[in-house]
Amino acid sequence: GYIEKPINPDTFVEEVESFLLPRQAVRVLLVDDKSENLYILRTLLQDSGYAVDEAAQGQAALAKARAHTPHVIVSDLLMPVMDGYTLLRECRRDPVLKDIRFVVYTATYTDTRDERLARALGADDFVIKPNDPEELVARIQDVLKRPATEPRPSEEMAAEELEQYNGVLVRKLEAKALQLEQTNRKLVHSEELYRNLFESIGHPLFVVGRDTLRFLTVNPAALAGYGYSHREFISMSLGDLYVGGEISLTGVAKHRRKDGTLLDVELGTHSLRYDGQEAYVVEARDITEQRKLEDRLRQAQKMEAVGRLAGGVAHDFNNLLTVISGYCDLLLDDQGMGSGAREAITEIRAAGLRASGLTRQLLSFSRQAIIQPRIIDLNRVVEEAGNMLLRLIGEDVHLHLHLSPAVRPLRCDPAQIDQVLLNLAVNARDAMPTGGQLTIETADVADGPERAGPCVLLAVQDSGCGMGPEVLQHIFEPFFTTKAPDKGTGLGLATVFGIVEQSGGRIRVESEPGRGAAFRLYFPALLDDQVEVLSSLGETPAAGSETILLVEDDGAVRRLAALSLEKHGYRVLTACDGEEAVQMAEGHAGRIDLLLTDVVLPNLSGPRLAERIHERYPEAGVLFVSGYADDLPARHGLVADEVALLPKPYTQEVLVRRVREILDELTAGRAAG
Repeated sequence: GYIEKPINPDTFVEEVESFLLPRQAVRVLLVDDKSENLYILRTLLQDSGYAVDEAAQGQAALAKARAHTPHVIVSDLLMPVMDGYTLLRECRRDPVLKDIRFVVYTATYTDTRDERLARALGADDFVIKPNDPEELVARIQDVLKRPATEPRPSEEMAAEELEQYNGVLVRKLEAKALQLEQTNRKLVHSEELYRNLFESIGHPLFVVGRDTLRFLTVNPAALAGYGYSHREFISMSLGDLYVGGEISLTGVAKHRRKDGTLLDVELGTHSLRYDGQEAYVVEARDITEQRKLEDRLRQAQKMEAVGRLAGGVAHDFNNLLTVISGYCDLLLDDQGMGSGAREAITEIRAAGLRASGLTRQLLSFSRQAIIQPRIIDLNRVVEEAGNMLLRLIGEDVHLHLHLSPAVRPLRCDPAQIDQVLLNLAVNARDAMPTGGQLTIETADVADGPERAGPCVLLAVQDSGCGMGPEVLQHIFEPFFTTKAPDKGTGLGLATVFGIVEQSGGRIRVESEPGRGAAFRLYFPALLDDQVEVLSSLGETPAAGSETILLVEDDGAVRRLAALSLEKHGYRVLTACDGEEAVQMAEGHAGRIDLLLTDVVLPNLSGPRLAERIHERYPEAGVLFVSGYADDLPARHGLVADEVALLPKPYTQEVLVRRVREILDELTAGRAAG
């Protein structure tokens, strides 16, 4: 077709487009041996409105072109079976295909000689990758606009062209061979990196067939972690490691080692090709110890919950015991009471004190007791704990007490000694499942291990299964236990060690498998002059005339404490909660010498109440009362060693003496200041 001059600008575009096929009618045949290249070109041309067909090499493209003649062929050059040059030559020889537009699209052939050969063979365009996608579309459109095709070669290529063709192919094949050699070296290097990484990872790695799950290879960590040799693994499948249940490739599973021990493993799986087949690489991270720690944490949380419950019950019970023992003291002060009644009340008071000791033990074992070191007779503490131990160890374990007639006194909290005895007795009982002998001994020794000076020995020995050196070196570590998960927490001996060390003592253990265990605890003994000084501290006169603001939410305890203090000459103001105490202090005309308050109160806590009282009475002393230590540091920000604290249950004698001590300390401090 043609367009006559002069050209009309308004109609020129329409006249040109009249010679062109609509894009949706233009069929493009793409030829490339790389599927990713075909995908990119197909997407590009289809988005531009072209109909697209494709082939992976020249021979297949020639067959498709003869079956469905395209308008344009876009072809790579170096391909298997039939290269792009041969495809171009065959198209130009074919009477049906000779006028098809042919665009060479290559990244390998960039020499000018390559383009000259392609054009000599009849290529309509020569495009080098990579280029702007829109440029390729424009080049195709430009080829289609041409009114006539380029001159085509003769039926038989000239000798010079044939020589040029062969030279180009040889040169490009050599370049391709070099490229393949470089790629192969990179592949070998990559495989070496993979192998090194695979073998150096610390978690077991398995490569298994996707369909059979049979082992194809494993890393050294798998050999060490499971105990099988590489040959044994290759003869097995992944399912051979699982302990019951369905085989899973992700999540958490339980595996069995060759020696029968069980592993908790966390699995991660990825797909790959290995040795020409589809496979999975499975990572098995050993979380057995993590699971044990989680179980120990849950057990510790259960113990804490039980301890809090026990502490709450003991706290309420302490209030009742305070009232019982307090009123017994008041009745016993009545000189006119008959001997029969006095004896009965004395027994009631003794029973209350024993009940108080039980609650102290309960709080101690739940780790909520307030530590109260005082001068104790170790023999007496052991004897009083004996009945409790008998109930604990059972009838098939025989308890023997060998107590030295006169051991030196100690300064220690008796509740902590009870806890030491309890924990050691429980371990001894568990070491003697069919019964045996449990012996507790006390004695004075001249020097303890790693400590010069007199000590008191507390020895606990059993006839149980004993322990080897591999266990002995860990027995005082928190959560270490040789018992079944539902039989022990691993905290008993750690607690014993902590108590002994806190008391300034030392602990030694002797044990052999099959020969029982002996725990020897050495506590520093008090010298005579130390006992005399400490004993004199308890002889403070109890009477006084100061004003005390007593705040206690339990009515019975409040009335008893007020009665006892008034009986000893003190003026007592009482309140049932913090708000009432503040109102009473604000309305009181005189001075307040001491605030005696429970830690836990309705409306306003004891520590907050003390702050409010100090705003009005800055010189007033404070004595806190509590049934368990958890109230102080954990909930109210107080440090038990830095405040005056009276634990419940208390006797009236202890109450008035402690009040007198604090008031005297305040008086001495003001005089010194």
